[in-house]
Amino acid sequence: MEYYRKALSIQQVVFGEQHPDVARSYNNIGGIYDSQGNYDKALEYYRKALSIQQAVFGEQHPDVALSYNNIGIAYYSQMNYGKALEYYQKALSIRLSVLGEQHPDVAASYNNIGYLCCSLRNYDKALSYLQKALSIQQVVFGEHHPNVAMSYNNIASTYSNIGNYSSALEYHQKSLDIKLIIYGERHHDVARSYNNIGYVYDLQGKYETALEYYQKALSIWRTVLGEQNPDVALSYSNIGLAYNSMGNYPKALSNLQKALSIYLNLYGNNDANVLHLSTVIYNTYYSSLKQSSKLKKEFKKFISDYAYTLIIDKEDKYYLIEYNNWHLDSEENIFDHYQEYKPADIVIMHNGKFGKFHSDNTKGCEIGLKYVGKEEKRRIVNAYKEWKNKQNQ
Repeated sequence: MEYYRKALSIQQVVFGEQHPDVARSYNNIGGIYDSQGNYDKALEYYRKALSIQQAVFGEQHPDVALSYNNIGIAYYSQMNYGKALEYYQKALSIRLSVLGEQHPDVAASYNNIGYLCCSLRNYDKALSYLQKALSIQQVVFGEHHPNVAMSYNNIASTYSNIGNYSSALEYHQKSLDIKLIIYGERHHDVARSYNNIGYVYDLQGKYETALEYYQKALSIWRTVLGEQNPDVALSYSNIGLAYNSMGNYPKALSNLQKALSIYLNLYGNNDANVLHLSTVIYNTYYSSLKQSSKLKKEFKKFISDYAYTLIIDKEDKYYLIEYNNWHLDSEENIFDHYQEYKPADIVIMHNGKFGKFHSDNTKGCEIGLKYVGKEEKRRIVNAYKEWKNKQNQ
């Protein structure tokens, strides 16, 4: 970012604002914001680039198409699929007019629109666009090219979404074969294909085969990327979930907690993966304790770093202190009471303040867990005890 901004400052002095190089720098800065998840800022800089390009080149130019495409990607990341499609279509129209059908940029546009259609669950249309992209790439690049492998992967994922697992495996295998020829075995994209194939077997309930592929992906990712990487965490999570489905709870918990530890280290306790895995691990412990109490000590150690949450309207997260007959210091399982509909006070803590909700007001709310660490958990417990003592006076 720093160097892109320095380049921009120099270009503005040397060329003035209305110059292609200035537009290119705006696009580069927008790309950095995009990669950081700051999509509003990304859009701001993409639009600056677009404005200059339209003034310099007119509408029918590849650089204008690129900016339209970038804007579409940012809107897609914001899940604004209507706007994303609008800009993808503008980019495609220019590329077809200026570059012709058999061009990599046209294939990229088809891929983007196909992927968007997949997100909208319009799988037939998605397959149509993805197949167009693949056909162009095969003509332009030949079979053994990373873009062809990517298209095979996208088509495979679409087939997987519609439950056509045999076709999904066929296309994932084609993608893998190309990657092995280009990169060899020890490459992160090869690991991605192993992971994807494992996931298709997982969806079919073929957990042993899924684990075989998940383990291959994990081995490569750990070697290439190191332990503290989100892809490594993804592998641990997938392996843990497969063992969970098989009822092998000790192995499930071991792998899920490795994934959780990595996500916590990389992103902190508010990350969506942390919130999701915390609840999965909790439920896995609960399932295991139904069969055997051997993991009870380990479960208590795990829960000592977490606070229960009540998510209201999918946004505000409140600490859940009491729920029906359960309370913060109890060893009872909170989910035992979750299905009960008898009226009861639900005590929550928000911004350090306590309040009560009636159960009728909390129907549809989501109970979960949040990592807070031992010190924060101790503070929550002490605050609860002080409040509880005042209620009993």
